[in-house]
Amino acid sequence: MKKFTTIVCLVCLLATIGLSQHLEGIIKDKITQQPIAAATVQIKNQLSGTISNDEGAFKLTLSTLTDNDIVIISHISYNSIQLPVKSIKQVNGQLFLTETNVKLDQVSVQSIEDDAFLDELIMNAKKSLKLPFVSQIYYREWVKENASYNRFADGLLDVRYGSEEKDIAVRVNQSRAYKLPKEEDEILEMASPVKLEYVLNYQYINFLDRFTKKEKRDQYHFYAFADTETEGTTLIIEPKKIVLKEGEDKIFYKATIKADNKKNITEAMLELDSMSNFDKSILGLKMKVLNSKVTFRFTNQENASYLSFAKADFTLEFTYRKKTQLDNFVSEYLLLSILPSYQDIPKGERYKKSSLYKNGSKFTGSFWEGVKMPLASKAEQALLEEIKNKQ
Repeated sequence: MKKFTTIVCLVCLLATIGLSQHLEGIIKDKITQQPIAAATVQIKNQLSGTISNDEGAFKLTLSTLTDNDIVIISHISYNSIQLPVKSIKQVNGQLFLTETNVKLDQVSVQSIEDDAFLDELIMNAKKSLKLPFVSQIYYREWVKENASYNRFADGLLDVRYGSEEKDIAVRVNQSRAYKLPKEEDEILEMASPVKLEYVLNYQYINFLDRFTKKEKRDQYHFYAFADTETEGTTLIIEPKKIVLKEGEDKIFYKATIKADNKKNITEAMLELDSMSNFDKSILGLKMKVLNSKVTFRFTNQENASYLSFAKADFTLEFTYRKKTQLDNFVSEYLLLSILPSYQDIPKGERYKKSSLYKNGSKFTGSFWEGVKMPLASKAEQALLEEIKNKQ
């Protein structure tokens, strides 16, 4: 009987393995044929999904995937598409997106201002937060100095979202961290000024706070457009043309927000506007913000909204005497699952450091090769091999 039970279990296991499906492909711009990075690949009505890498490539391996499952391919700058798995296989994973027709330089002649829609989105987003809950995520951060990678870290984390942003708690289950030895003398040696918590905070829709205060609201235009592709709405926010005085430090942002027909935020992009001017000098060291861009996506499941992907990318310029250093920081977040029952993270297990890099390498297996993990680009693969060899 035991032998029979063992055989049955083995057959079931092999059947499950045999039923696992690989879904892979490359996402490109339909006009330029250029790869589209950070496009989300989502299985409809599921949390299962991943993102495309710098070469537009993605891969999913799921035992529950069937040919009839619908895959949603989306990117904040492009029109979303929905295709069954079998259709993607028929075209060998070659997928093309068309750029959205809504552009910031066209809004003043195409639409009427509507800042009330922003308030509706915020109110609806707050209602969709079913707090508290615990999610499992994959997170990684890259650091460049003068266009050369010098630090990398990634990890599998548990994140407890409480009723307020201050209640966020993080547990690092596995992580790896690498540093490339550099021969040149750098002005600053920084792991990353992007705190992990900053990326996690987007769950609370706090990125819209900068536009809602009265003194800030008066500095921006708000344009709402019907999105015929998704039957939803696209909201574009851009700063009014303001003449800055010499030496005046101000930061202005422009934003694109996509919402579905139920006014749930699905995607958003927030980036530094060209009018911005932020240049500080301390003891001869000058710092200037050159670029700041955040893109993210929300997934709605069972009337609850979850942050499923976020990417923060910004560049700072440091000048000391006659030396100039450019530091580029990238943080990425990918939702893997929502734990079925709420369980707090004990204080003794909570992560308290600003950069995952500082946690070091603590892993037992190749967690970065999981079924939903973003594929590393060829440049990233070469970098990781270089780091391992030097260490």
